[in-house]
Amino acid sequence: ILLSVLSVLMGGVFIFSGYAKLHPIEPFEYTFVDLGVSGWRLAPYIARFFIGLEFFIGVLFLFNVKIKTTCKISAIVLVFFSLYLIGLIFLTDNKGNCGCFGNYLVMTPLQALVKNAIMLLVTAIIFKQYKGFSFKRDGYLFYSLMLASLVTPHILNYVVLDYSEAYLTKHEEYYK
Repeated sequence: ILLSVLSVLMGGVFIFSGYAKLHPIEPFEYTFVDLGVSGWRLAPYIARFFIGLEFFIGVLFLFNVKIKTTCKISAIVLVFFSLYLIGLIFLTDNKGNCGCFGNYLVMTPLQALVKNAIMLLVTAIIFKQYKGFSFKRDGYLFYSLMLASLVTPHILNYVVLDYSEAYLTKHEEYYK
């Protein structure tokens, strides 16, 4: 029962993290522009991809679909985000909001790194100890959930290309 609860909690954290970045999404998009990963035309799609990925991992944990694969994907994503946070600690001297939960929950990069370490530990425990539930067609369910999760951010907050770049010059009262 404890492992099922841990799995549901992990799913909830990933889903909340993705949802929290959706409104407003522009600061998350700006992160990719600021890092030089992309320009304003591609950043909205990259941001929505990462949000969809978080939804996907969260839903898989929530419903215990392919739990071993879910743990592997989760670990890779958490390590990737942790490397980003380590770089952020050195660049910003651990100041400001890491953006892990959008503007809903402000965390410093170091706090977020500790959160990721705890999530990695829980992921490892789930991976080692938990078998999850088996579904008759879990491969079909896995790919259906992937498609739904990656499309969801585009439905909940569709891309307006002209708006993202202009976001930095607008005052807060003009946000959508």
